Amino acid sequence: MGAFFESLFSVTGVTLPGGAARFAAGFTGSVTAISAVCLFFAAANFFYSTFPLHHDMALQMVSVVSDWSTVKHALDLGCGRGILLNAVAT
Repeated sequence: MGAFFESLFSVTGVTLPGGAARFAAGFTGSVTAISAVCLFFAAANFFYSTFPLHHDMALQMVSVVSDWSTVKHALDLGCGRGILLNAVAT
């Protein structure tokens, strides 16, 4: 196992002892794994906030007005894809 890490770093021109090479590889792998988990949660948050969150916010804004029959004009505040206007129309 030590020969693998020593040969890996000897290709790049860096000469490290076996323990340091293992530490560098483990540290790099750990940072990569933590970064991947963070990016996964960021992607999940992005996909949740694109439609479901916008739809929920539009329904909350519509529910604030108790009687929509007296309202003659409605302004879509940019919830995305006309969600607010569609909620007002129904």
